[in-house]
Amino acid sequence: MNRLQLPRSFGPEIRSLLSAALSTPGRLLEPEITAHFDWDRFTALAARHRIEGLVSFWLRASGAHRFPDDVLRHFDQRRRSLALQYLQQAGETSRLSRLLAKAGIPVLVLKGCAVGRQLYAPNPELRASVDIDLFVRPSDFAEADRLLRRDGYARTTPSEGLAPSADSMTRYLLNAYAYSQPDTDAKVELHHRPLSDPNAMNVPFDRLLSLSVRLTPDDDVRSLGGEALAVYVCAHGAGHAFFRLKWLADSVRALDSLGPERLADAVALAREWGCERALLLALHLVEQFRGTPQPCLSQAQRRSMEPLVRYFWRAMSQDERTDRRYLADLPADLREAAYAMRLASNPRSRRFIVLRMLTNAHDAATLGLGARWAWLYAIVGPALAAGRLLSRYHLRRQHGAP
Repeated sequence: MNRLQLPRSFGPEIRSLLSAALSTPGRLLEPEITAHFDWDRFTALAARHRIEGLVSFWLRASGAHRFPDDVLRHFDQRRRSLALQYLQQAGETSRLSRLLAKAGIPVLVLKGCAVGRQLYAPNPELRASVDIDLFVRPSDFAEADRLLRRDGYARTTPSEGLAPSADSMTRYLLNAYAYSQPDTDAKVELHHRPLSDPNAMNVPFDRLLSLSVRLTPDDDVRSLGGEALAVYVCAHGAGHAFFRLKWLADSVRALDSLGPERLADAVALAREWGCERALLLALHLVEQFRGTPQPCLSQAQRRSMEPLVRYFWRAMSQDERTDRRYLADLPADLREAAYAMRLASNPRSRRFIVLRMLTNAHDAATLGLGARWAWLYAIVGPALAAGRLLSRYHLRRQHGAP
């Protein structure tokens, strides 16, 4: 059994959580259970990082006799729940894919059960997923939005009342619209581009469709495969600083699925698609955890990754942030923007980060201005900037607020 390469300053709960997230059937990482191990904290962290299925697998594979019975029962129960959730989500993903295909709209499934099938087989339920991510051509997006709502899904972000004049700006700021099915509580994100940054992985839909694979022989559900899948899951996870360890687990498995030659091809593809640094960050983290040098990384690249790695440790070990913002959260938002700036692979991406800091989709919905006015949001003056700040950050936490 291998041991995770981590600074000793991290507590055993974090170290064991990472061992569970990064263990695979062919490479099991050693538990670090001490006499004062806080199982309640470990259980809460596993839920926050959405890796309870992986923890269940890891505990059993590491020797069930080494762990408390109530802990084993809890994670086994969560794995059974995730298996049922996976089956329900896979069925709905297939149904929605057929619904859109019948209307002449090709669709790619991002993340979710598609990643579960490809990277976690024969146990796709190990990967927890909250929503279904569907990706369509930008030109098909409006019709796909209409079909989802006609099918009974309510659009939650942006709201149903979005003015048509604001749609282009809202789409510029948001790479996906969110929907919920009131009867089943199923959740869908409809994407018109893969990533939040419009300048990263800005690839024509048909090119990505040509790089896709069919998930099963008897189903026409398609998803990215091979190098394209590795680039996507690394870019998505790094874009969120891997603050959920399930995204790091996805990246490790995607990279492991490529041999040395294909890994070099993935780096070249990421460079072509403007998200090379995201892939390099994932490789650097794998290198640090496993203590195995990655030939794709130069010493200069390793040094440039260090600020990103430090931010990852901060994001990964902190409690999850809520959507509600307070003025005291502004420094954390600035640190997040600084991380995104360092991660960005081109100047256009950095300009978008500045724009995203200065405005949001709610502003676009309120003002009703299209994408051609994008930079008006950033330069209209101190009064509007102050108004946006006060609307997004509460001056103080109210009594009893989270």
